[in-house]
Amino acid sequence: MTARTARRSPGRPFAAGTLRLGIALAIPATAFAQEARAHAADLGGANSATAEAALLALGKQAVPALAAIIDDWDTILDEEPARMIAVLRLVDQIGEDAADLQEPLGAILMSDDSSRRVKDGNGRSLLAPLLQAIGSTAPYAKTIEFHDILHHTVVTRDNQPARALFRLVYRHSQRNGARVSSIEDARNVLEDDKIFQREVAAESMRRSGTRTDAELLRDRLLDRDRKPSGWDALAHNGVTVPVDDDFALVAAITLVKLAADDAVSAIGHANIALHHPYPTRRVAALRDLARFGPDAGCAVPELLAIARHPDAAADRAAEAAEALKILGMCGRDAGPHYPEIVPLQEHADPRVKRRATAVVKMLGAMGFDDRDGAAKAAAAKLEEAAVRRAVTAAVAALSDNTSKEVIAAEQVLAERPQQALPALLQRLANERSSCPERVVNWIASIGAGKPEDERHKLCYAVATTGETWAGPRFSSSSGGGRLSLARMAAYGTLWVGQEPQLERLAEYLAHENGAVRTAAARELLLRSTDLAAAPTGVLDALWEAVSGEHPDEHPFHKGRHHRGNQKWDLASETRHIAALALSTTSQPPKRHSKLLRHALDHHGTPTKTVLAALNAWSEHADRKIVERAATDKREAVKRAAQAALARRDPGK
Repeated sequence: MTARTARRSPGRPFAAGTLRLGIALAIPATAFAQEARAHAADLGGANSATAEAALLALGKQAVPALAAIIDDWDTILDEEPARMIAVLRLVDQIGEDAADLQEPLGAILMSDDSSRRVKDGNGRSLLAPLLQAIGSTAPYAKTIEFHDILHHTVVTRDNQPARALFRLVYRHSQRNGARVSSIEDARNVLEDDKIFQREVAAESMRRSGTRTDAELLRDRLLDRDRKPSGWDALAHNGVTVPVDDDFALVAAITLVKLAADDAVSAIGHANIALHHPYPTRRVAALRDLARFGPDAGCAVPELLAIARHPDAAADRAAEAAEALKILGMCGRDAGPHYPEIVPLQEHADPRVKRRATAVVKMLGAMGFDDRDGAAKAAAAKLEEAAVRRAVTAAVAALSDNTSKEVIAAEQVLAERPQQALPALLQRLANERSSCPERVVNWIASIGAGKPEDERHKLCYAVATTGETWAGPRFSSSSGGGRLSLARMAAYGTLWVGQEPQLERLAEYLAHENGAVRTAAARELLLRSTDLAAAPTGVLDALWEAVSGEHPDEHPFHKGRHHRGNQKWDLASETRHIAALALSTTSQPPKRHSKLLRHALDHHGTPTKTVLAALNAWSEHADRKIVERAATDKREAVKRAAQAALARRDPGK
């Protein structure tokens, strides 16, 4: 062990559960071990990139040297956090062969002392790489219970970016659940295409994969628009947080291993060039891809992504220039992407600029000179960006007053409702319980027309007042308070949606949540002209909503695994709306008093609707109810009630 890796604070104990890895993984006196130790001494320094690439090439032979550094975590952390990040990055890349390191890495996360060191100071930058490395050793080692991963991530995350951390929690959960013990299992998991689990399938294929498996991986990498199952299963405050996995890189590495010199691996080389964390591997992948010449045409989108990489560092610019050179080799396959290549002629790096100009000229000579198309595409992007800015500004301007600014903002949202929904949800997630009710109302109004699964996710959003992160079989919740009536109403509206079936709406009238009952009654009121021909069961359900009992506690969902309970008196409003809905139907006279009494309640219902109920039931209703209506503050209701009394007593 070098002097650099042997440092330890005098008297500092090892983290609980950590083995003395210098003994447990005793480094053999071999050339490989000596080479690994030599490179390990350079990690985190000026030669770190070269050292990491060399250690990655050694694979399992590098693990004992990495173990020695992990063993010295507490000492190294304060002085050289970059070194620890390099180690964690290597564990992530080595994966299965580094499975023995899961236990000591888990001990770092979970020990009280080391947990604090991850949370504070230099350790703040290490939590995400630590979780990534631990996840990459799953399911090959299972020394850490998932609930411990979740708990200690929540405890130590503090103000660190939660989205990235909970993605890694989700990743560990899914990878740990992958069942791959044979090549047949790997093929089945790949076919199931579950996010993160498919990483394990691709890794497994490195051991015993065949040409058939290479073709399977190629086909999946080329199917770029297909999303894996579970990509939308992580949610923050009820709002879907889309996530991606590392499959493109993992599958690419396996594909190249199985068929390095075969054109079937072209898309693999391209994805390594795009996604690999080590510049040397990216450059080598581009060099290998160039050998395929025109057969690299299948990788044009990846090559374009490399060419347009936002990082202006010298190595990235060199890679962009190389990618453009290969695009030139692709010939006509690059033609449809002419508009995306044109702007690269203005790149800051002269190498990229020169290559882009050459490709543009070549494609122009081939008949792809579409400068007008490029200009139109650029103009369309500018217009789209302007709309996005206008909608975002309108959402930011919403408040619960009726100022001119708010009215103008709502006009913008009315014109662009679908573009507005993401911004509305983001504001709700950010402001939580302090978010204006107008934002909640707009989410309900726009979301009501969505499919059921999307509406339910929106329900979770409006029902969350604290902070909740949820994924398959796990969740974390903190803070929050009582739901407002506006949120309860929005929840009901979203749960019911614009249900076309009257029978289904009738079923909602008996839902355990009173806000859902109210929303269903309101939807039936909007469809009241259809009720005259509705099945008897629908009318019976409406009458039960008028005359029956309603809950005063309302269970609601705040996520797939979170439920809450809220007390509100929603019975009066439900009865009122249900009674109004029945005003277009024939009802027995003995029901008219109760129907009219509830129909006359004040719940902000348009007067025209109340008048229809008054005209339908005033003849047979209890006289006192009609007399009370004759003193109503609504002038039109008062006059209609007085006219009804005159009809009942024509001689007076």
